[in-house]
Formats: sequence, C-alpha cells, structure tokens
Amino acid sequence: MANMVARNVFVYGTLLAPEVVSALIHRAPTSSPALVHDYHRHGVKDRIYPAVSPAKGDKVYGKVLFDLTEWELEVFDMFEDIEYTRMVTTPILLGKTTMETTLEDQVPIGMNGEDAVVDAGIENVAKVGTATSHDSLQAYIYVWTSDVELIGDWDYEAWRRIHLEEYVKMCEEFASQLPQLPKD
Repeated sequence: MANMVARNVFVYGTLLAPEVVSALIHRAPTSSPALVHDYHRHGVKDRIYPAVSPAKGDKVYGKVLFDLTEWELEVFDMFEDIEYTRMVTTPILLGKTTMETTLEDQVPIGMNGEDAVVDAGIENVAKVGTATSHDSLQAYIYVWTSDVELIGDWDYEAWRRIHLEEYVKMCEEFASQLPQLPKD
C-alpha cells in the first residue's frame, strides 16, 4: 500500500540537485541527508545519470525527500521511466532536515562518499532545521532494472559541473509536457 511509506523518496543521483527537483515538481521538498545500506551507485553506460543496484555490505549516500504528493510521485515515476522500479527501503537520516524552500534557498551538497556527506553535506545542507541524526524511516528508492550495462561509480559533483545546466533544461521540457498539477 503506497500510503504506508508516507510518500518519502530516497534520491541518490540527479535528483540530489534541487534545481532538477524544482524543474520537475515546481518546489524543493523538505529533505535530509541519508544513506541506504546494501546498494551500490553505478554509472550507466552511455548515460549521464546513475543507477543503484542491490550490493550486500555496500551503502549509498543521498537524501530523503519528505512528504511528496501522489502527483509528485507520479512525476518521478514517469521521469525514471521503465529503466527503474520504485521499491521500498529504509534509509538512515544523517543530519539536519531542510524545510521546504524555494530553489534560491537551497545549498548544493556533495554526495560522493562518507567524507563528502560529513564534510560538505551535513553542515551545508540546511539553513533551517532540526537534528534527526541516525533516525530511520521507510522511503521509496528507484532501483535499476534495465538491461543497459552498469559501469563504475558515478560522481555527483562532476555531473553537476559538467551537465547540470543542460539537464535542468531537459527536465523543464519534460515537465512542460506533463498533465497539469491537480487542483486541491
């Protein structure tokens, strides 16, 4: 049942960028740095975005986006397309929770490994928030299910420097073709 997960999503790749999330759902939801165990983040052959796959004993750093609407989950499902399957996981929250903000209030964070989260992410992720260190909760995660080959590791900071601007434009175009946001 979808409501049991409270519509939280653990993100680990291009959706770490608040600019990308805002282009898709027109807001930056409340979020917290987090990690999931027993997954590995890979590059995807001939693609600029990553994927996760199960990997016993490994972990992936990212963040949890809290309290998405059903429409926002549908947008993410369409965006992730058939290459990914939305599954349930239990991320561990690592730091401060950002309150829902505008894009201008967001601070990009490094997510390439433990040092990046500790050194850049937790201290820089929020201007407003309360500590939630090491709590866990249920969230959705998009897991790679395509036959396209997974290769090496994926570097968020490198992707951000090289591809962010064009990727945001692509996301804005994608979002412009979606059905209108339902009225409350």
